[in-house]
Amino acid sequence: MSLYLLLYVYIVIFACVSWFLNKKVVNFISFVTLIILFLFLAMRYGQGVDYFGYEILFNYWKNTSNIDEFIKEVNNIHGEYLWSWLGYVFNNILKLDFQYFVCLLAIIGIYELYCYLNCYCRANKMWAILLAFPTLYLTYMFNAMRQGIVICTFMGIMLPLLVEKKFFKYYFCTLIMLFVHTSAIVFFAIPFLIMFRVRTLFIGLSLTIILGGTGIVLGSSYMTQVISTTIPVRNLLARIGYFHVFLPAVAERIFMFALISYLYYRKRLQNSKTDEMFYRIYICSLMLYFLFIGYSLVASRLSIAPRIVEIALIVNFLNKLPKIRSIICCIILILNVLMYCKNIDYYIKQGGYQNINILNYPYVSIYNKDMITRVTLSYVK
Repeated sequence: MSLYLLLYVYIVIFACVSWFLNKKVVNFISFVTLIILFLFLAMRYGQGVDYFGYEILFNYWKNTSNIDEFIKEVNNIHGEYLWSWLGYVFNNILKLDFQYFVCLLAIIGIYELYCYLNCYCRANKMWAILLAFPTLYLTYMFNAMRQGIVICTFMGIMLPLLVEKKFFKYYFCTLIMLFVHTSAIVFFAIPFLIMFRVRTLFIGLSLTIILGGTGIVLGSSYMTQVISTTIPVRNLLARIGYFHVFLPAVAERIFMFALISYLYYRKRLQNSKTDEMFYRIYICSLMLYFLFIGYSLVASRLSIAPRIVEIALIVNFLNKLPKIRSIICCIILILNVLMYCKNIDYYIKQGGYQNINILNYPYVSIYNKDMITRVTLSYVK
């Protein structure tokens, strides 16, 4: 059986029983789980669709002997400046290979996840880990490493700064993250948007849905052809081309928004100031998603970091509603399982794995590197 599946089953079991356990016990189990997640992350080899792509970019800087060469070459390499600079430092100053770099990213990611859980998910850290596992952990910590660091920095460092209204430090972190991944640009707007009341943000969300829907209509192949022959902006639309909307992702976001909004209003008088702020941030993430809904990848990447507050909102709202908790947990668990299966299936297809399925998807570590050549076609020497 797949080690990923065993780990996931372990998390599901303890997350489900955690509501009935003493909080100290849950905190201990969650701490042990984070250590396991760190080891999985730090010792992996060739895991994640882009692992070898990141390794190639990292190793590119081995041939750069001085800072002048780095400055000359940095614009020719995919990846923002700070990311490239880290590759240069590890190769030419620290003399450490890619695996040490992966380990550093694992330390940063898991530590910031720990900070997030400790600050905002105290009601049930184990359930929060379950919510984070399929997407935050498997997708962004394992695969999209650059954006994973941005997301983890947002949830572990920048959210507390936002809550405490330390805006100078918040914007300073935003500037730094921009040099890791450009998706951090959305962080500039969040402090401004969350100043508005929830009702006003609902109006903004409605407008972005209308704009996004209009974009889909204008971007369809038929409408592009019609507009290109009648309107002066036809060249622009021709360059934009066909829009792609991933309907399952849209449906999942609409469902989760409806569920979280129901929980939010069910006990609104008991919501803390942080819950209120996080709910507004959550609406902002949906505004970003629906504004760019015609471009599924862009919409997902721009909205994923602020959407991380969803984990804290669910945990805290469920803690206040013991009577309906079991039903809501079952619904969320079903979605969580579907998300896990979808993501693993995607990694199998994109990684070129042969005769592999969700049940036996292998975990390859630095201690059995040779295994990667036997199970996947994506190996790059």
